Amino acid sequence: MTTKAVRGAVQLDADTPEEMRQRIGELLRQLMERNVLAEHDLISIQFTQTQDLISANPASCLRYFGYAEVPLFCSQEPRYHGSLPRVVRTLVTFRSSTPAPGRPVYLNGAENLRTDIAR
Repeated sequence: MTTKAVRGAVQLDADTPEEMRQRIGELLRQLMERNVLAEHDLISIQFTQTQDLISANPASCLRYFGYAEVPLFCSQEPRYHGSLPRVVRTLVTFRSSTPAPGRPVYLNGAENLRTDIAR
């Protein structure tokens, strides 16, 4: 087994707890599916959120879907000129026995962050 990490991001349409929960759930579901992961493969998940997102913490929202044994952490991103608004980024660290690199997921406009790798 090796330790790997994969990134992902999602842009929210609005700063509401419901939108945060829905988008975080979808982002993690797709990251787990695309990388063929189970919860027991996860080492930790880190989130960052832009400063305009203040209604909910993405780590707390993820607990709604389980992930009770996975260490979660969230921090706020610095404000940069020209940054995409209402964005949550994640870094998922996991164990894997495959040699393939992690497959990132960018959703709902966050594809603009990494047009070189977002599909």
